[in-house]
Amino acid sequence: MVLLLAVDSGGSKCEALCVDEAGKILGQAHRDFRNASDERFIGGLGRSESLVSDTIRAALPPILECSELHVCGPLPNQLEPDLCEVQNISHHIVVEKDGPLALVGTDSGIVVLAGTGAFAYGRRRDGNEILFDGIGPLYGDYGSGFQIGLAGIRAAGRSTWNARYETALTVPILDACRVQSGMGDDFSMMDYMADIRDRSEIAALARIVDRVADEGDPSALEIIRRAAADMAETVRCVVEYLDVANDALPLIGTGSVVTNSRLYWTELDKQVRSFAPKLKPTLPKVPAVFGLCLALADRVGVNSPEFRSNLLANSPS
Repeated sequence: MVLLLAVDSGGSKCEALCVDEAGKILGQAHRDFRNASDERFIGGLGRSESLVSDTIRAALPPILECSELHVCGPLPNQLEPDLCEVQNISHHIVVEKDGPLALVGTDSGIVVLAGTGAFAYGRRRDGNEILFDGIGPLYGDYGSGFQIGLAGIRAAGRSTWNARYETALTVPILDACRVQSGMGDDFSMMDYMADIRDRSEIAALARIVDRVADEGDPSALEIIRRAAADMAETVRCVVEYLDVANDALPLIGTGSVVTNSRLYWTELDKQVRSFAPKLKPTLPKVPAVFGLCLALADRVGVNSPEFRSNLLANSPS
């Protein structure tokens, strides 16, 4: 039996999906920074070795009987004893931009990823491609969850300075940071921010900002709109570099910010239409790890219509 193992490890979470060569799901697992036992990790706790190992172990069948295991994504060394009965393990290069294209079933388009981090990637029909950003939260990641979360913290920080800075973000942001800090009654926001925070903690606050924006808070609305505008500028760089402003390519959204924030995606679409009106906004409804699995199946040579149908029929919507 040939098995496929797709691993999607990001700044805040890790997901793993194990399927057979017919696309039948044998195991699936999700872990995020809340499950992590590690100390802070520079790439985000979703990429820490222990969290990735835990996620993969939860996704693999209890008894792993196969002649070949094809893997995309990290496979920590500590997992090797668990896989000693597998005759052949092959690693394949499948990256974040490949999954969304595979989900849509296309070889060309614009991929917008806004999660903990952010980037925009484009590939023309002739194969010419470019990726901008994805360079980290302090150097780039324009339009990311980290940007939104940090802006929410800063808005809460000055909310008492003047009436024009008052915002409904203050209480939920401070409460979330208090819980994440582990300081208890000794919590101090200044001390919390003076320490080195894992970027997944900051990015997690983006959900609070989005919820408060949906309730109409002006500060939260401005933060989400600003982040979407920043992402639109990255997309614009991709569009201009590839000269595809008048091409009817899919604009594919992925990442927790894009998929969870209606306001962000609507604002991004509006901004992009101003310079690339023929791009077709597309928002896959299944987790990104399913796209990585489809891309992996392409590499292995088992991605048939039956495989795709079986896989997606059992995916969460």
